Amino acid sequence: MPRTITCPKCATEMPVDFSFCGKCGNRLTAMETLEGETRQVTVLFADISGFTALAERLNPDELHENMRTAWDAIAAEIRAQGGLIEKYIGDAVVAVFGAVGDQDDHPERAQHAAIAILGALERENARIAERTGRYLALRVGVNTGLAATGAIGDKESEFGVLGDAVNIAARLEQAAEPGQVLVGDATYRRTAGIFAYEPHPPVAAKGKTAPLVAWRLLREEAASRSWDVPPKSPSSSARWMTRWPARVGPSRSWSKPVWARHASSTKC
Repeated sequence: MPRTITCPKCATEMPVDFSFCGKCGNRLTAMETLEGETRQVTVLFADISGFTALAERLNPDELHENMRTAWDAIAAEIRAQGGLIEKYIGDAVVAVFGAVGDQDDHPERAQHAAIAILGALERENARIAERTGRYLALRVGVNTGLAATGAIGDKESEFGVLGDAVNIAARLEQAAEPGQVLVGDATYRRTAGIFAYEPHPPVAAKGKTAPLVAWRLLREEAASRSWDVPPKSPSSSARWMTRWPARVGPSRSWSKPVWARHASSTKC
């Protein structure tokens, strides 16, 4: 029987050779024996559009109460696909897939998570709007590449990822419209038969020598998945994604869901 170690933070059993918990990112290995590792990972960067306007209307306690259940729902979808939440940055979350354990299909997992978190926030929007009069939306960037994983920062740091793959995911998120998922070319090339995409104009990124190739994620295409999370019935997120037809020219008409029309006026 394989040896395991219990995470002291979330009580999940992990293989004994893991340095970090695959569920919560807590350190499992003593600091003096911990080493970083370079791995191919897929990074998901998501930002809540409309958060700044909401923060102006609410006191900190009200803001926390309204956002807590939204973040809980988003985090649950990320973890359901095997993702590890690397950190929260104000109104944004960074998650990584493939950094812990054996997840060769991490580009697929990250995009399933991206679609799922759109639906998670949509389900919470009715409650948030009823209390605050504001609608929120997610902008999401997903990118695959090499990254350093482990204790990034000082010697007491918890799990982190560092590398150009993270930076590109952040740039893609910044270029996305509310309710949109932009995917890097490396991710697209590994999952082109599993998801449907449309080309997105190249994304200019500060510090990059050339614009970033980007693809807009539309929906899942495959009838089954290549990993062990049971497939779900068509979710509200999948149905919602199909309500955004492609914009291929100035004469193409399209409409957003009502809450996204509200959110798009507050891209911040």
